[in-house]
Amino acid sequence: MAAVDTKINSDLRRLRYALEAVSADLDAIEQRPHPSLRSAAENLEGNRREGLEAFVNHFVFAVKRGGVLR
Repeated sequence: MAAVDTKINSDLRRLRYALEAVSADLDAIEQRPHPSLRSAAENLEGNRREGLEAFVNHFVFAVKRGGVLR
């Protein structure tokens, strides 16, 4: 069980870094910060499902608002 937890934590850490990178890229594209995306990415490990859903929801909102997706 400990090996599974270690693997899950490792995967979540990698996902968090990827989400933070996506957030940074969106910041650069739109030339403005997206603190809600960064916060959702940082809090991903605390509550896995809700954290990921929150990130995705914030991302979709930010992208639609910024005109990247229409």
